[in-house]
Amino acid sequence: VGDVALIATVHNTTPLALDFDAEFRDADGHKTKAKLVLDKDTRIAGSKDGEEEAVSTIRLGLTFGEDGLVSNLGEVDAVALSFSAESDADGRVALNAEQYISTTLQLELAGGITIDLGGLMDDENEEF
Repeated sequence: VGDVALIATVHNTTPLALDFDAEFRDADGHKTKAKLVLDKDTRIAGSKDGEEEAVSTIRLGLTFGEDGLVSNLGEVDAVALSFSAESDADGRVALNAEQYISTTLQLELAGGITIDLGGLMDDENEEF
C-alpha cells in the first residue's frame, strides 16, 4: 500500500468557520498506533453572507504506526473529531434553518493496492 488519504470536500453555507482535529480510537476510546495526519490548514471556511457556499478541501493522511503495518488499522473502531467554530461574517449573519454543512469523502491510494485472491477459493475448480 502506498500513501493513503481521505480527501474531504466540505460545502458550508453557515457563517461559521470551523477548525478541527481528528484521531483514530480503539474500542476503549484510546489512541491507536494508526494515525491521521492532517493538512496544516484544517480550517473549513464559512459563508460570508450565510447563503452562498464556501467550499474547502482537506486532506487526512493515514499512517500505520512506526512499523508501517496496515494491520494497525484493525484496532481502529472510531474516528474522534473535535471542532471549534468562529464567525466568518463578523457576527453580522445569523444562523437559519436553510443553512447546511455537507461533505464528500474520497479515498486516495497513491501507490495502488495489491490483493491476493487465491485464499478466496476453497476448490481449484470453483468459479467466481
